[in-house]
Amino acid sequence: VVRVKRPNDLDRVQKQIQEMGYETRTFLAEVREAKTFFLLMDALLAAVGTVALVVAGLGIVNTLLMAVLERKQEIGAMKALGASDGDVRVVFLAEAGLVGLLGGAGGLLLGRSVSWVLGIAVNAYARSQGLDQGIAVFSFPFGLLAGAVAFAISVSVLSGVYPAARASKVDPIQALRSG
Repeated sequence: VVRVKRPNDLDRVQKQIQEMGYETRTFLAEVREAKTFFLLMDALLAAVGTVALVVAGLGIVNTLLMAVLERKQEIGAMKALGASDGDVRVVFLAEAGLVGLLGGAGGLLLGRSVSWVLGIAVNAYARSQGLDQGIAVFSFPFGLLAGAVAFAISVSVLSGVYPAARASKVDPIQALRSG
């Protein structure tokens, strides 16, 4: 075991020991490896999350476009009764926001449930290894929860812009005749 007086000397001393033919292992090297691992995991999870976000956005666009096609008569009736293009747009954007709210809340519920089960498993393993104290594995600060729901709503409303614009352009006379 070799100890250095200053952390700045660690790399130089380690290199000298390795040049003498010895194998070395430092806490700093292990921390660097762990940091690299977590950076790679963050990048991988960000990539997976981005793909999931794009797929979710496309799913919302598709769902709302189908709703426009299926509800042309309803849109025509709304416009015939005096609803403006903006009113129709607001209805579809509100529906998109509701999809985001329900999806975000459902995602939080699912995430909390999975983390609860994983927390139980980690604590059971820790107890089997002799650790008597419980481990708080996951943390859900209110700001993160609120931000996640707000983000889900934002993505949904953004995804609903095109379908809402399509709905607002429905000709009421054509829509009522086609039914």
